[in-house]
Amino acid sequence: MNSIRCTLTLLCMMAFLAIPLAAQESEGQRLPLKNIRVTIRYDTVDTGGTRLVKTREVVAQEGSRATLLIGSRVPIAVSETPPQGDDEVRPITTYAYQNIGFSAELRAWVLPNGKITVEAKIESSHVSPETASADHPVILTYQQHVQVVLEDGKPMQVTRVEDPERVNGHFEIIAKILE
Repeated sequence: MNSIRCTLTLLCMMAFLAIPLAAQESEGQRLPLKNIRVTIRYDTVDTGGTRLVKTREVVAQEGSRATLLIGSRVPIAVSETPPQGDDEVRPITTYAYQNIGFSAELRAWVLPNGKITVEAKIESSHVSPETASADHPVILTYQQHVQVVLEDGKPMQVTRVEDPERVNGHFEIIAKILE
């Protein structure tokens, strides 16, 4: 009885794995899958207030999730333990760390007409020169989710708003099929 149950479970698992491959072939998608280079250009402000254009690239296999992380971790004091008794022990400070910089999670597919669909979650953050109460850093973060259809190698500009009272920015997405 157990061997029958194991055999049925194995057959069900094989069928479950075969469905996506059959669906890809029936939708006219080519196998093997293509590699796609996705380039993201965005403007940012450095600590001196100068606007810079940065370029980030990642190569991913068609349909696979790609993640790009560039930045650093900023320590933020979250608690301080006062010394106990009359000992001259210094207080102990506990820190949490916040990631800052640039991150992107994306997937890209080639459509039957040769255009490329890119689905992306993009985040850019930096430490502001301003400080909050208790000397905690102020971290300005911009995040946007997009799904765009691009022509191979041609950029698309996407508008963003970091702060409604400040300047609007933009970023470009370019997708290129690699041969």
